[in-house]
Amino acid sequence: MTRTVIKVPPMPPWDNYLQHMLKETTWADTYIIRATALLLEMNIQIIDIAPNRGPNTYTYNGDPNPETFDEARETLYIGVTNNTHFQSLLPAESTDLDQES
Repeated sequence: MTRTVIKVPPMPPWDNYLQHMLKETTWADTYIIRATALLLEMNIQIIDIAPNRGPNTYTYNGDPNPETFDEARETLYIGVTNNTHFQSLLPAESTDLDQES
């Protein structure tokens, strides 16, 4: 699985950004996802199942230092289908049946 750590670009002018985000059809963007990761102090990993789109996993760093990435930090997993449906995901847990095979 390919993982891309997202580096958030510089913010646009604040007033323009807020007006854009207030629109009912506007979804969370890289700024909101990064802010959420920082607030929760978690990495956020978005897994895109659309084929032929380049990297299929995007990770937003929950560390305030954008140059630091802690693999051990708790991660919130979100799946996306064609940029239209987002779903929280739970990692598969190992079971006794998995270990027997």
